[in-house]
Amino acid sequence: MKLLKKILVFLIIALLLFTIAGIIITHFYKDEVKEYIIAEINKNLQVEAKSTIEDLTIFERFPYASLSLKDVVIPEVIAEKQQPDTLLYIEKIHLQLNLVDILQKRYNIKSIDAENGFFRMKIDKRGNENFIFWKKREGSSESSFLLDLEQVNVSNMQISYRNKLKSEDYQFTCNTGELSGAFSNQQFEMDMSGDVFVAKLISDNVNYINRKNLSIETKLTVDKSTNTYTFNSGRATIENKLNFEIEGTITDEKDFSDLNLKITGKDLNMVAALGILPKKFSRLFLDYESAGNLYFELTISGASSKKHHPSVQAKFNVENGIIRHKQTNYMLNEVYLTGVFSNGKRKNATSSRLEFTEIKAKLGKGIVKSTVLVENFNKPKATIFLSGNMLAQDLQQFIKSDTIENISGEISVDINYEGLIPEKEGFTAADFKKVKISGTVELKNAQLQLKSNSQVYENLHGTLEFQNSNVKIDSLRGHVAASDFYLSGFFHNALPFMFFEKEKLTAKLKVHSDNIDLNELLRKNNAQSSDTIYAIALPERVSLQAVADIKNITFRRFNATDLKGKFRYENNRLWAEKVAFAAMRGKMTASGKMMKNADGNILASLDANVQNIDINQLFYQMENFGQKVIQEENLKGIGTANIRFSCMMDSTLNIQKETIYTKADLTIEQGELIGFEPLKAISDYIKTKKLYSKFLDANELEKKLQHIKFSALQNQIEIRDETIFMPFMEINSSALDIETKGTHTFDNKIDYQINFYLSDLLAKKSKGEHDLWEIREDGTKRRKIFLNMYGSVENPEFKHNKSEYKKHLKQEVNSEKKIVKELLKEEFNLFTNDTSVTIPKQQEDDFDIEWEESKVEDKREKPKKEQPKEKKKLKGIFNLEENEEETEEFNPDE
Repeated sequence: MKLLKKILVFLIIALLLFTIAGIIITHFYKDEVKEYIIAEINKNLQVEAKSTIEDLTIFERFPYASLSLKDVVIPEVIAEKQQPDTLLYIEKIHLQLNLVDILQKRYNIKSIDAENGFFRMKIDKRGNENFIFWKKREGSSESSFLLDLEQVNVSNMQISYRNKLKSEDYQFTCNTGELSGAFSNQQFEMDMSGDVFVAKLISDNVNYINRKNLSIETKLTVDKSTNTYTFNSGRATIENKLNFEIEGTITDEKDFSDLNLKITGKDLNMVAALGILPKKFSRLFLDYESAGNLYFELTISGASSKKHHPSVQAKFNVENGIIRHKQTNYMLNEVYLTGVFSNGKRKNATSSRLEFTEIKAKLGKGIVKSTVLVENFNKPKATIFLSGNMLAQDLQQFIKSDTIENISGEISVDINYEGLIPEKEGFTAADFKKVKISGTVELKNAQLQLKSNSQVYENLHGTLEFQNSNVKIDSLRGHVAASDFYLSGFFHNALPFMFFEKEKLTAKLKVHSDNIDLNELLRKNNAQSSDTIYAIALPERVSLQAVADIKNITFRRFNATDLKGKFRYENNRLWAEKVAFAAMRGKMTASGKMMKNADGNILASLDANVQNIDINQLFYQMENFGQKVIQEENLKGIGTANIRFSCMMDSTLNIQKETIYTKADLTIEQGELIGFEPLKAISDYIKTKKLYSKFLDANELEKKLQHIKFSALQNQIEIRDETIFMPFMEINSSALDIETKGTHTFDNKIDYQINFYLSDLLAKKSKGEHDLWEIREDGTKRRKIFLNMYGSVENPEFKHNKSEYKKHLKQEVNSEKKIVKELLKEEFNLFTNDTSVTIPKQQEDDFDIEWEESKVEDKREKPKKEQPKEKKKLKGIFNLEENEEETEEFNPDE
């Protein structure tokens, strides 16, 4: 107990003595120490340091006296006369001195603590350094100021080093750093540790470490006599994941440092290792994670100066590695690779090369093999060979595409790639266009679905040959639902198109097919198989030229066989050129185009020539051309026509009726008109007329008009403004010979002019009754009826067409006049000046002249001439036009 009291008393006395000594020193020696140390520091500097002396105290860093300096500024050392920048700035620095030494007026600095500041070192293009601010000691000089450091502590110091000669730029923040050792000895052991954040470590324009945390803990042997630093045991850790062992020596010569270092890493984490690669390489792996055992060995040897780099060589290998896609979680398994790195003969980034000499991996059930060579780290160029057999779905899960939704099947790859690694984030379309790619990809029983289309391409078999960014297809066959295809041709810009949404594809193809079902191909996405909702999604990014040979093609009701022709697509326009096919039991040739407008509607136009087609099938397969006036059940026959057709459709192929335009030169042979409503309306009208009913068999007439057969019909039909326009035409049928023209709208509004002979309607009762109305002059003249049928098909109205009747009468009179004039000119040599009158030439018969008979005839009495009277009669005959208005039209109601 007494001993404890003695010790306690001793400690209290010692503490009091130190306190008293400290008070004496800080009071009596304060100014002297501050002035002396600052002066001595400036004596050893090539530039003048500036600072604010805060205080001298023994309490802050007890048991040492601590001189605190604030806002220490040391300017850079520059050869030229110009305003220097700040080289070193320290917000607060503590210099620790021994109390006993201060009492003896020996100012020996034992340790330095620096907080918050920066140190900016530079070497310009001429090799001038701005950081050599400490004067070299020449000879021995007696001084009371000693730098007998044992420890240096640094916290929150930003340190940068820029060397324009070697294109080096190092920037890091020393969060904490500690150096300890007998720095004043010629040989000593130094412990060095610290935590550093490396913002960038650029050498020869390549950033080798970017924004990584680095921890260092090492022991060195320092020999000042030879300026050699030997790493006895060193350990560096990056991101708390990658541990490296450091060994070797660094020797400082006059103008360079001789390096002989070896850095090794065992069982390194592959994810972290890929992460510390230069950014232009590591960004290629941003979507991937990895695991596995990585062995790494790096040697650095040779001279390192402000102008030269040392030699850097490395080798590495991975065993049993895994590379996983972050989004899909799909993995490359059993990854094995070996590789080497060298900075080359010139020992810079341009001559550097990274080579993966062997890569093997399992992708699903498949095997992938590859070699990779990367040269010139300033403008990295990669040479890659890739081969393997795998499932396409495994590859798609591992390499995501912007345009592919699903893919499956077997795929064999044999590809060579040569090109620059892109400077920006990831590959761009421009990068794809610069690379050289060769080799083949073979598909077996593959399936493919694009994101822009719900259709699934199935049973794909074929070989794709890559020619840089283009793809050549020697043969590719497959199915889309019930449709099959066999393709050969060339796709320009195929790879950029597949991987980038804004790239365009140009294709020249030959297309063969046994069957194409457009009902399925054009069915709107997500529509049920029973739906008839179609959509033409004209691709925005495709230009196409194709030669087609299709055995059978179907769309809605339309069906064609042996289709051959050329197709072209570009800028939302589709052209069909000289397309020939068999359809509707006949032959057709057609050219046309489809064009997508800015509002999304589609303009379609067609020029077609049809030969000997079944008219019933024409109307049926063409869905009655979008009208309900004449349906397929109303017509039969064999047709030949030249057709021009155009219309507007929406994106679901609904025709806008008001835009339909059709002009057709039509010939129908062996025709039949069945159940045509306007003809039925005629029979209904005739039944209501008293005079007709007396001479007609109404039921028989109605029956005949229900099914009319005719040998031939020719006309030009025009459809526009939702109206069918029919010019004048003659229908010589089994029931009735009709002359007609008129219009018929899509909503069944009609306006027909119909002419026919009354005698065709009369029942064959008594001959006298028939002769009453079939008025014959020389067996030719018959009474003609002129009707106007108008209104609606459901409730038509009729009236006699007087204007047409008058035109007809005028034509008959003119015809009669011409006949009479020709007779008079022939018999009496009249109207010789009328050029419209011609005498038909008659064949002269051979005859013999008998003079005896002539004499007898001469004795006959000649008739008297009555020329004036005959002329008067002729004048009346040829003035029939003057009395035309007095002629009354036939009225069946009278």
